Amino acid sequence: MALVALSLVLASVIYLVIRPPAWLRSGPSTTPPTGEKSHNDDNNDVDDDDSEARKSEGESETSTTVTPRASPPTPSIMLSPPVNSMPPPPRPVRPPTLSPIPSRTTPAPQRAAAAAARLGPTTTTTTTTTTTRTITSSQRQKVTLEVGFSPLDWARISGSGADLRGLPPDTPLLRVTPTMLRAHTGRDGADAWTVIDGKVYNITPYARFHPGGVPELMRGAARDATTLFRQVHPWVNYESMLAACLVGLLVNERRTAAEKDLEAMD
Repeated sequence: MALVALSLVLASVIYLVIRPPAWLRSGPSTTPPTGEKSHNDDNNDVDDDDSEARKSEGESETSTTVTPRASPPTPSIMLSPPVNSMPPPPRPVRPPTLSPIPSRTTPAPQRAAAAAARLGPTTTTTTTTTTTRTITSSQRQKVTLEVGFSPLDWARISGSGADLRGLPPDTPLLRVTPTMLRAHTGRDGADAWTVIDGKVYNITPYARFHPGGVPELMRGAARDATTLFRQVHPWVNYESMLAACLVGLLVNERRTAAEKDLEAMD
C-alpha cells in the first residue's frame, strides 16, 4: 500500500512538471476564473436568499413580538328611553296684562275715576278702613302739655317716697266699696278715683300730666277703667307710674245690720 501511494505521488509530480496548470503558466491574475465567478455568484444568490429569508423571519418575529393584543372593548350599557313615557305638555304662558297708562293731559278727576273703576270694591273697603283709623288716631291724639307738666316732671314729682293719694298722712290702704268709688267723680272739688285691675288710684294729681288731656283721663273717673285702659294703651306700666296715687283695693259693698238679720231669718 505504501508503494502504491508513493507511486501515485511521483506520478502526480511528474505530470505537474510536464503539464503545469494555466494559473502557474500565466502568473497571478486579478480576475478570477469564470467558473469560480459563477460559483461565487451562485453562492452570493444563495446567501442573499438566506439573508432575505432570515430577515423576513426576523420581521415576522418582531411583528409578532411587538404587536400587543387588542384589549377587549369595554361593554357599555345603553338605556333606551321608555317607549310609553312622554314628557308632559308645556304649560301655557299667560301674557302679562298691563293697565293703560293715563295720559298726562287727562284731568285729575278723570284719572281718579279710572283708578276707582279698575280697583272696584276694594277702594271702598280701603277708604272705610282709612277713615276708621283716622278717627281712632284723632281720638288718641296727644295734646300740648303746659310748661312743667311733662312726663319728666311727673317722674320727678311722683318719685320714691311721694304721697299723692289726697289722704291724711300715714293713712293705710283703704278698702274701697263701689259706693265710695262712685262718690269720687272729680267734680265739685272732689278727687277723681278710678280702678285698674282691682286697684283704686287717685288720678286727680296726674290729670294735667296726661298726654291725652284731662277729658280723656276723666272718662275712667268713678268707675272700673280696666277695659278702657287696655283698649287705649295696654303697654303702659301704670303700677309704676301711679304708685304714689294708690288709694286702696276695690271690695264688695258692706252689708248693713238689717241685711244681716234678714239673712239670719232665712
